[in-house]
Amino acid sequence: MLSQMKVGTRLIAAFFCVALMGAIVAGIGIFNMGKIDTMAGQMYNSELLGLSHIKEANIALIKVGRARSNFLLATTAEERATRQADIAKFLELNKSYLAKAQPLFVTSAAKELFARFAAVEVDYIATMQQALALAAAEPLAQHSAQLVELLNKTRQHADELDGMLDKLSL
Repeated sequence: MLSQMKVGTRLIAAFFCVALMGAIVAGIGIFNMGKIDTMAGQMYNSELLGLSHIKEANIALIKVGRARSNFLLATTAEERATRQADIAKFLELNKSYLAKAQPLFVTSAAKELFARFAAVEVDYIATMQQALALAAAEPLAQHSAQLVELLNKTRQHADELDGMLDKLSL
């Protein structure tokens, strides 16, 4: 039958066969690209977002340490009160980010780490509060006026740098 067809008809039939195969391959490719996009979205929502929240929780914990050190270096009662408030704020921020991250981690190892973190965190906060209470009973730090001025400038610069990095990470 094929040999009885004209050359032009055979070429048109072959073109349509090639076009049909190309359309099938393209359809399969588009369908699978949709799957890849869905999987990339799931990976972002479950893994990358979770890691981002953990990073933010870690930064908040570092800020707790900085505020604690500044509490110990305080030269006025007002400064101690400010640093105590900073500690409470950053502990709450840490807790908030961990609460956002926890549901995004599904492995048993991650769940175990979250449980262990919660247990150690309770001890950390209790011990830190005892240390701060004991430090509050101590006399305020005595420094020369020049050192106090330099420490205050250093703290202002650190706060400004920290603020800029916070803006860049959002």
